[in-house]
Amino acid sequence: MSQKHLKLVILIITSALSLIWLTAHLWEIFPLSGQFTQRDPDAVLFARLLEQSILKGQLIETDSYGCYPYEISVRFPPFYLWFLYRTTLAYFVLFPSSQVDPMVVAGFLPIVVTWVCGIVILLGIYRISRSNVLFLLCCFFMLPGSAVAMASGFFKFDYDFLNAFCIWLWIISYLMFYKQSSNTWALVGALAVALFLGTWTGTPLFFFFATLYGATIWICRSDDAEKVLNYLGSTMLTGSMVNLLTMVPSDLNGEFLSLSKYSYFQPGCVLAGGLGCLFLRGLHVRKISRGVGIAVTFLLLLMLGYMFSDQLLESTGIILRRDPIHKTISELRSSISFSGIIKNNVKLQAVIDAFGWSIILFPFFSLMPWRWCEISQARFLRFWLCLMIILSCYQIRYLRWIVMGCGLYYGITFYLLWNMLKSQFDSSRKGVAFLVIALLPFMVMQSTHNYYWIKSFSTLKDYHVELFSWIRNNTPETSGYSDDNRPEYGILANWDEGNYIGFYARRPSIANNAMWGFKTMADIFSAKTENDAAQLCSKYGVRYVVIPTFKEASGDSYSFWPMFRTMPEKPEYTLLSGEIIHDQDYKNFFYFWLMENLALTQRASFNAGSYFRLVYVSKSPAHILAPYLVFEKVAGAKVVLKGDASTTCQISLELMIGANNYLYKKSVQTDSNGFVDIIVPYSTSHKGGRIETQPFYKISFYQDGKFTKAKLHVAENDIIAGLDVSTKLEVVNDDGNDEQSTEPQDQ
Repeated sequence: MSQKHLKLVILIITSALSLIWLTAHLWEIFPLSGQFTQRDPDAVLFARLLEQSILKGQLIETDSYGCYPYEISVRFPPFYLWFLYRTTLAYFVLFPSSQVDPMVVAGFLPIVVTWVCGIVILLGIYRISRSNVLFLLCCFFMLPGSAVAMASGFFKFDYDFLNAFCIWLWIISYLMFYKQSSNTWALVGALAVALFLGTWTGTPLFFFFATLYGATIWICRSDDAEKVLNYLGSTMLTGSMVNLLTMVPSDLNGEFLSLSKYSYFQPGCVLAGGLGCLFLRGLHVRKISRGVGIAVTFLLLLMLGYMFSDQLLESTGIILRRDPIHKTISELRSSISFSGIIKNNVKLQAVIDAFGWSIILFPFFSLMPWRWCEISQARFLRFWLCLMIILSCYQIRYLRWIVMGCGLYYGITFYLLWNMLKSQFDSSRKGVAFLVIALLPFMVMQSTHNYYWIKSFSTLKDYHVELFSWIRNNTPETSGYSDDNRPEYGILANWDEGNYIGFYARRPSIANNAMWGFKTMADIFSAKTENDAAQLCSKYGVRYVVIPTFKEASGDSYSFWPMFRTMPEKPEYTLLSGEIIHDQDYKNFFYFWLMENLALTQRASFNAGSYFRLVYVSKSPAHILAPYLVFEKVAGAKVVLKGDASTTCQISLELMIGANNYLYKKSVQTDSNGFVDIIVPYSTSHKGGRIETQPFYKISFYQDGKFTKAKLHVAENDIIAGLDVSTKLEVVNDDGNDEQSTEPQDQ
């Protein structure tokens, strides 16, 4: 068998193993039934948009389940959701009798695309590599770990898997373009740029680095500058023009240069980068001095900076994490901290978890000469691999760029080790065997680390499953999920749980993980009286409030909420890049009254609740606060009492919450005429959601100088409708027997 055919056989075997590798986690969630198979919140958002599109029979254009009561235009780059939707439909065109759930079919797309990405990379190495050993090592390591786990998996609908595919298709296309000088590969690269722009709004950052690479090659007057700049310029120019020409201005709602939404800004930036590269190529061909080129380029950059100053300020705020919310997002944090490593080995463990032990060979990988391909190909490939790894050390989310490319890093690193060590062994078969034996344990260690990651699958916790199942089964069903009607109410929760509520519970969320509706959430949660919170809930259609009790966050995560009260009412989040004003009294917000006082007891300006009641608590051991609490905003039943003037009236109700006993108790003063109005939120003799109330309220007050006791039965309908239940008041004797029903006199 010739070497060429042998390589093809190895490639086919590796591809089969890679597919098995990428599906290893499915055994943890077999038989893939039910919805609770994905914990990534962004993936859950796209899962909901896809499911709603399938149920409605067309791509969803507006969304009211992510930021109720607003209806927001779905302004993600158009190709990604179209790809998910059309590919799923294509399956049923090919297999019309299939009974498989469409969402299960779509759930395999991230796995399949990632698998194809790995094949594309191996095909590129197969075509350009001069070394059979390198090809074998890359095949061995084309089974990566944490990077793939972050970007791919069943139901992993976040766009990272398609981003990685477009990135590597573009990189491999250059390697082939340099080798063959064929315009076909330039067209493939342009296609990758066009698809990349149609998938992710963050593409300007990636192509900024591409433009920077081209400028560096030009400044250094590299021999391959013309070819590099030609590829960069032509692919970026063509790909961006495809997106610009397919845009419909009326779909942009006047936001023509939005950073966070798909707009003219993303393809415009890439177009500018492409033109810049072609401009530098023209200077290089005409041998114009670098000084003139740098001066002209600097002036153009100043003009672009002035034109897009707001967008640049916003983007740097995201990259540098100036916004207080971005500081709390785990994937935006740095995976490496040298000071932290010195103080605590846990920080070093975090780096090893992300890359495996071979990350310590990164300096070796980045500095050793590559002789297995052309210098230009080696320089281009090393630049992108090094950049992705360095960026991943700054913010772990950039590991989602490299994905299957990690196999290249491992393969090339061990190939460099092979070349360095083989001089220590003789060239006989025995010497080669000894060298393989010497390296094999290290290769196996890296692979077992990768297998741990690829087999681990982040499913929802049991208390998540129970919570969202309870909401879906025990709250009134809302319209708009599978039809075009408006939902009737929304559920308020922390912004980072909104996507779960929208998809798993199928109820509209007030705020979600895209931070839509963040102002609404902040305004309500930062209220300092129950009346203010109730009025805001009525204004925004909030019926239920979900509160987690287990999350630990610094006070800075809450104390800036009042800043949003003066901001315009809109669903989109406003990035904060200026001075952040903190309210040091944040512990007395409505949010903490619900979480720590359960709306049962007094806290600052809050008394026992009138309009908010607990309707569900998660399962938890006795004397330990449940992981999740669900409150319902109700009208409350009204009790009017007539007693002695300026005396105290008390009303109380015993509750069983989970495995613990609680007392709802409210004390109020009668007015100068002896009247008092009391609003109560709980019905009596209620049982559900691990909440159980006693058969009646106990009431005590002074009437004609006499201490009087009474009891009150309140029906569920009285609470929901906000009825006056004063006629149900029953005065009891000291022996506990009923004396009479009392009706308050008119004031």
